[in-house]
Amino acid sequence: MGQVVSNEDDAYNLYNNYANFEVGFGIRVNKTRYAGKTDQIRQKEYVCSCAGFKQDRKPGEEVQYSRLDGRTGCGALFRFGVKVDGG
Repeated sequence: MGQVVSNEDDAYNLYNNYANFEVGFGIRVNKTRYAGKTDQIRQKEYVCSCAGFKQDRKPGEEVQYSRLDGRTGCGALFRFGVKVDGG
């Protein structure tokens, strides 16, 4: 896309508006990468809410709640990186 936004909220809103209103799917956060051992975000990924698959349960693992799995393995992905200024 090559678009520039000023903060994390603008990036989320950009992809959320595209996904929800133009294409018709929900999104969720997939991965967040930080700079070293600080709390400064370097990269963040948003994916379709149906992306991936849930992990299988271990044999004998007790299930508290049973819920249908709506994940289908969708590959929609939006990744943004934070540009480091000179300071």
